[in-house]
Amino acid sequence: MAIFTGWTSVNSPTLTAETSIKFHGSQSMKMVAGASLGQVYQAVTVNINEVAGKTLRFAARIYTTVANAARIRVSFDEEATFSSHAYHSGAAQWELQKLSVAVPSTATSIRAYLETTALRTAYFDAGWLAIDRLYRYTIPSGLIRGPFDVMESTLRPSARATW
Repeated sequence: MAIFTGWTSVNSPTLTAETSIKFHGSQSMKMVAGASLGQVYQAVTVNINEVAGKTLRFAARIYTTVANAARIRVSFDEEATFSSHAYHSGAAQWELQKLSVAVPSTATSIRAYLETTALRTAYFDAGWLAIDRLYRYTIPSGLIRGPFDVMESTLRPSARATW
């Protein structure tokens, strides 16, 4: 699995670089599951407290010729519970799978999974993950008695109330 750095294997699926069935670039990830469900995941390194409540978006292209053989998933607590996309249709074409889920305040970790069901083959390509923006403001050190709150208006200039 050294060719796919940053991915951790679950249940030892066979992973190879595929150069003929690909969506983008020069290769895709071919995953062949053994007698049990095959998965690979990447652990997302973020400050969980800062992203709680923000929206996480995960997407990937999947190709397979068998219905219900592959999908993408996200876990916020190291495999205790999952948010999952429906399985690939098996239509022998690339399908875009997208998940959009709020990071729960009880999250202990974030993992993005690519999954293939037992004894099936699937190809994964062009995946990405993003979490809503996090804004930070630096208060100048010369201000010793406040401000205590920093707020940002989301109103458009033409929609602001006048007094």
